[in-house]
Amino acid sequence: MQVSIKKLPKSKIELTCEISSADFAQYLDKAVENLAKELEIKGFRKGFVPREIAKNHLSQKEILEEAVNLAVNDTFPKAIKENKLEVIDLPKVEVLKIAPQNPLVYKVLVSVLPEIELPDYKEISTEINNRNKEALERKLKVEEKEIDDVILRLQKSRAKYITVSREVRAGNCIKIKLKIKNLPRTVPEALARGQISKISEGQLFRDREKVDLLNQGAEVGGIEEHEGILGSGYFLPDFEKELLGMRAGEQKSFLQEIPINHINKELAGKTLDFEVKMNLVQEVELPEINDEFAKNLGDFESIQNLRQNIAEGIRTEKEEKEKQKNRQELIQKIARESRLEIPDILVEKKTEQEIFNLKQNIEASGLNFQQYLEELKKTEDEFKKDLHFGAENQVKIALVLHRLAEVERIEVSEEEIKEKVAQYLKRSSDDSKYQNIKMSRIDPERLKLYYEDAIKNEKTFKLLENY
Repeated sequence: MQVSIKKLPKSKIELTCEISSADFAQYLDKAVENLAKELEIKGFRKGFVPREIAKNHLSQKEILEEAVNLAVNDTFPKAIKENKLEVIDLPKVEVLKIAPQNPLVYKVLVSVLPEIELPDYKEISTEINNRNKEALERKLKVEEKEIDDVILRLQKSRAKYITVSREVRAGNCIKIKLKIKNLPRTVPEALARGQISKISEGQLFRDREKVDLLNQGAEVGGIEEHEGILGSGYFLPDFEKELLGMRAGEQKSFLQEIPINHINKELAGKTLDFEVKMNLVQEVELPEINDEFAKNLGDFESIQNLRQNIAEGIRTEKEEKEKQKNRQELIQKIARESRLEIPDILVEKKTEQEIFNLKQNIEASGLNFQQYLEELKKTEDEFKKDLHFGAENQVKIALVLHRLAEVERIEVSEEEIKEKVAQYLKRSSDDSKYQNIKMSRIDPERLKLYYEDAIKNEKTFKLLENY
């Protein structure tokens, strides 16, 4: 077999193969043998039709097509292996010359892993590592306020709630029923379409990530029930003012103007008519911060031991954060100074994966992808174009990491992969989130490949960190 390779832009190649007439004759014979197995001819059992009789019942087109399939499936992988090419997408085959008693000539268009010219990554790593180490100790310092903030969160998580019959004050825990009597027509439609999960979602309340963990809301039959600490940032400030002074069992109606810059354009600038019923008022009693408090949290002899443990935990988190920042700086600069052509197919796959993950996350939050695009005022094609640069950068980094591991001859043993896979499977079986997932749905080979790459990348980063 004669093979010629033509390099094309974007890490594509055109591979032309010529199979001699003598070799192609063997594929023609095999084609007749294969096709004969499916023939049904009177007087012969299926699969036992003699070759010469079968030829008389098969068209030349059928025989040639089968022979080409056999030849390509057999010779193309050999050509790839002999020329040490790493194919990354499905080949597109075109037959150039075919006839009995003649050579078979075909060409294949396919994307391969690109050739990569790395910069002096050792010098880059040394420079970045030394610079970041100089500032590391300052960044790892744990302030007393950071420890105090953790203690406060622990204190709040163990608060007692005492029901009171007096009026609501700031700092009280309240439970209310909320109804908006003059919703704009488009809001119920959005609810029906699943574009928003609650009337109040993103409308009356602030950023949920900044809200006290005690606060929670749920929709019940069109009337929303909410529980939260007054003054903790759950409700908008003007809304909270209307609740102050109410008692359990009281009901109140009031008008409220929604800020003009509000995230929900359907409600921004509108004056809404609210009906609120106060169901419960509770005094929040926080435990005293002392040695007894520390002992109740776990294996701590004193509040000082607890504070020391918290400080160590904060420092560990900071160390991990700085390590990841250093790694990103290393690989970003090495990738930026590397020379390679990034295959379009890998960028397309990465973009599609990003879109898929985003859709999953948005739907899990009770919204939908179309609403997200409407908020951005973009079509899906426009959104994909926005993701293209980030996807291209991620693909470039992955390719450069792969090449670094090759150059440094970094290997991963079967034992290392098995250990990681076993840890994952145990974690999955123990985690309640995965209890309904059948283990049979896990692809063992894909899991092994994932951890092989993950371990190899970790080893590569450790090597870069040590320069």
